[in-house]
Amino acid sequence: MLDIPSDEPDVLHVVLSRLPKPLRLEVLISQALRLRADHPPEKLSIWRKVSNNSVLKTFRSDSVSLPNPDQAHVLHDAERHFEKQCSELTRDELKLKIWSFLKKNRNTILSVLVGISAIAFGVYYSAK
Repeated sequence: MLDIPSDEPDVLHVVLSRLPKPLRLEVLISQALRLRADHPPEKLSIWRKVSNNSVLKTFRSDSVSLPNPDQAHVLHDAERHFEKQCSELTRDELKLKIWSFLKKNRNTILSVLVGISAIAFGVYYSAK
């Protein structure tokens, strides 16, 4: 909903009109809290793959006391964690692209390496 331009109230109306009626927000919140209590995120197998700079780990109300939201350093810390996580994601994406390229072109790369090795050995042994 936040991506809907403010000059398009009709689109916002359509999105809001599709929400369940009644919304029962309190019930949804209590169900979410119960799910979180029954299945704490840190107990899930995927939790170790979540970045230490993710908001899921950096601002946990049960593990640390949240700072006063009026304090300027909170925003600075959040921005710093966000930038670190963006860097991690960019690095991981680059690793995946490189690995995919190497995997797709492994026969060509292997042939080039064998050719370079053959030339190097030939030069080495012809120099003797």
